[in-house]
Amino acid sequence: MNNLVSNAIRYTERGKVLVGCRRRPGGIELQVWDTGIGIAPAHLPHVFEEFFQVGNPERDRSQGLGLGLAIVKRTLDLLGHAHTLRSAPGRGSCFSMLLPPAAEALPVAAPLPPALAGGRRIAGAFIVVIDDEADTRRAMQALCHSWGAHVLTAASARQCLALLGEHLRFPDLILCDYRLGQGHDGLGAVQRIRAHIGQAVPAIIITGDIGATDLRRVADAGLPLLHKPVGAERLLAAMEEALEAHPTGGGAAPQNGADSSHDDPADR
Repeated sequence: MNNLVSNAIRYTERGKVLVGCRRRPGGIELQVWDTGIGIAPAHLPHVFEEFFQVGNPERDRSQGLGLGLAIVKRTLDLLGHAHTLRSAPGRGSCFSMLLPPAAEALPVAAPLPPALAGGRRIAGAFIVVIDDEADTRRAMQALCHSWGAHVLTAASARQCLALLGEHLRFPDLILCDYRLGQGHDGLGAVQRIRAHIGQAVPAIIITGDIGATDLRRVADAGLPLLHKPVGAERLLAAMEEALEAHPTGGGAAPQNGADSSHDDPADR
């Protein structure tokens, strides 16, 4: 719903956005209406594809990555909820999904699969998440917390080092987005943190858009690479594997802390 409402607001310069529901045979149809720019018929079959964005042929990252509707479709397909899209250029769009009615007595929740119940390694581990998008940092933090990990989030390597100075231990694992702000990238961030700590802390690079040259750079660095959107089970498995390969984990941090005195607010 967050993705659908955000899109509706983004593409509606005048008029309104309406979120509502209607009773339908077999359930409740949840709808998001807008009076925005609409979608041309030729684009309708493609709007749920990854990295497809109407009105952004230059792939300007400041306008997002075009993953929102792909995530919506994948989620609804996994849940088995029917969904439709109606749109007319210049008039607006309506996204809808059919939700089954709740049972009178809620069933007892099934136990989580072992992969989601919290692995032996990740419980209690100290995870660093570096991403220049605040929403992504918050989502990753919540997910890692649900697995019992301790989490530090930062928008850049510089901010991460400043925040690490407030902790009494080094990270056990670094999760880092490949494309960071101000022309920085995840490989440089990982290298900088490792150099400061003096340990080859295990790290995973996560990306939504990467070219062949960048793929080779990550491969040459010997770091695992995950492509967005990353499912929870896949992410947890990769984190467990990385932690298993480095069983000693992070050590105690030095008492003098990180280079927080040189922290640049613009780097936050």
